[in-house]
Amino acid sequence: MAMFVAGACALLALRVLLAFRLPVNSDEPQHLHVAWAWLHGYVPYRDVFDNHAPLFQMLFSPLLALIGERADIVPLARLAMIPLYMAALGLTFAIGRTLFSSRVGITAALIATAAPVFMQVSVEYRPDQLWMVLWLAAIAVGVSALPARQKYALAGLIVGAAFATSLKTVLLAAASGGAAIAVAWLAGWPRAAMSRRDVALFAAFALLVPGIVVVYLVHVGAAQAALYCLFSHNVDAGLGHWRHAEWRLLALLGCPAAMLVTRNLLRPQATRVALLRCLAMLTTAFYMSALYAFWPLVTHQDLLPMLPIVYVGIAAIVHPPEPAVSRGRLVDSLGPATAAIAVGALCVANLASVLLLDADAMNGQQAQLRRILQLTRPGDPVMDGKGLAIFRARPTYWALEGITEQRLRDRTIADDIPERLAATSTPLVVADRLPVEDRRFVDRNYFCVGDGLYIAGQRMHANSGVTRTFRVEIPQTYALVAARGDSQARIDGIDAQAPVFLAAGPHTLDVAGDDIVWLVWSAALQRGLSRADIVGGDMQHADCT
Repeated sequence: MAMFVAGACALLALRVLLAFRLPVNSDEPQHLHVAWAWLHGYVPYRDVFDNHAPLFQMLFSPLLALIGERADIVPLARLAMIPLYMAALGLTFAIGRTLFSSRVGITAALIATAAPVFMQVSVEYRPDQLWMVLWLAAIAVGVSALPARQKYALAGLIVGAAFATSLKTVLLAAASGGAAIAVAWLAGWPRAAMSRRDVALFAAFALLVPGIVVVYLVHVGAAQAALYCLFSHNVDAGLGHWRHAEWRLLALLGCPAAMLVTRNLLRPQATRVALLRCLAMLTTAFYMSALYAFWPLVTHQDLLPMLPIVYVGIAAIVHPPEPAVSRGRLVDSLGPATAAIAVGALCVANLASVLLLDADAMNGQQAQLRRILQLTRPGDPVMDGKGLAIFRARPTYWALEGITEQRLRDRTIADDIPERLAATSTPLVVADRLPVEDRRFVDRNYFCVGDGLYIAGQRMHANSGVTRTFRVEIPQTYALVAARGDSQARIDGIDAQAPVFLAAGPHTLDVAGDDIVWLVWSAALQRGLSRADIVGGDMQHADCT
């Protein structure tokens, strides 16, 4: 018991360390921004773009209210993923114990605690964490000894919640259905495990959570926008693997190979447990093959719900149900020892990888967000690519994630970023992911102040006695900051000692002496932006690109 407690504490410490050191994935601020939108009365899909199913953001939006506007929101939100990770370990154990033995369940859970990809990806704040837990819960319920009606009702409810969390559940469900048919065929079509009543019960409960979500979206007038964001937007023939038909060979080769292995496993006997084992393993094989063959953009997080089942399979090889005839005592004793050594080695590798992570990446993201929160207020729009500002509304509808960027390039959606920046008088821009033409607009109407941020304004050379004409495209209240700090200046013939509102259009500038002056969004100066920041940001312009 003491070893178990010590191990759990060490695992928890490792998770916390990872949460604060792992570089921020661009998806994490995007999901946090959508959760913030739910919290502040915006309706995603209708008011804020998102191409993910809504359940995760809806459930975790109160977390942002609890934490508040903080620059360290990403690592703090990651800590909320730890219970989901622990639940996944518990479900991995439960599945391994039901399908094989307690030793298999424990070993599979231990592998999950140590496997680097699973360990690190499951740290991030993203819907895939909840999706993984829901799918594992559905498998655990499906292989359990619960009464049939309870089992299928509960499994249906969980699968429906998984669908409302991630659209990739469609691929999982298709893989499960195909695996069920394949196992039944390979086993000689045994008596069906599910009656028509069971199927109807499962389907009714599976539609419950998605049905509630759909009714809500219809009620708030977001149904049509959701259909576009979740389905039409995500289907693009030129995207990722869809451009390469050769990837589909994976499905043609992987699925038959998995079925051949399953056939050999079913030869001795087709007991209920044997069928469930084969169903779980074949579902995993079908899903992996279909994912790499047909899903356009494949990432490590797409593997989360299936990796624990892979670990169960590995653990079952280490601890087979019945020792083979050829196995001697030495081989039998090496199984657990080898597993313990492998898990220990992976834990050491994990710890080393955490310590070697570049903490500057996390520090840089926090410094940028801290500066955004300092210079802006909740009502100020901030232009960013995928929600890096988190707590501020974007002036444009679109989030510049991979599919949107592709659609901007092929012009299937209109690029209205410059028009929206001007229409909303956006004072601050995070110049990431911007298309080339939009970046030119930003360079004309904003200037760098470091940390990847651009403030509304312009840098101008002024000569004594020469009236300079300049054009404003972002209507705002501006102030003048001179490099020497003592230049007398007039804008449109009016003394510019105090901030002045400048409408879009041409304006004139007169300066008493030769100088470099910056036209600066005046609110930023009132909130702590200094002359040193402006001059320093100009000198370090490369930091903003």
